[in-house]
Amino acid sequence: LRHWLFKDQEQKRAVLFAQKRPRTTRVHLSYRTMPHEGEHVLLEVQPSTGKFHQIRAQLSAIGCPIVGDEKYDSPIKRPWGKIDLHAARLEFENPLTKQLQVVEAPLPARFL
Repeated sequence: LRHWLFKDQEQKRAVLFAQKRPRTTRVHLSYRTMPHEGEHVLLEVQPSTGKFHQIRAQLSAIGCPIVGDEKYDSPIKRPWGKIDLHAARLEFENPLTKQLQVVEAPLPARFL
């Protein structure tokens, strides 16, 4: 997925455009469906950019909002405003040591 993202500070929401506009940033995201059981689709998502609400906004833009994400048009509510989004693996450079840090977390059972 490729869009131009505008961070709407007032609404605390990302707004996407197909073409460049003032104060937008180009965002990229790839995804694939994963084997699962149940009524919803399980996606593995890999953003190549990491912008504000990028995953939430881009999936909603293609008609696939994250379950529980009412801000981005999910028809399903979750308790306490939770959404079904999970970071299984994060990689980043430690700002102090400059070493690559990898953090992994198993997929919660409720997603399976």
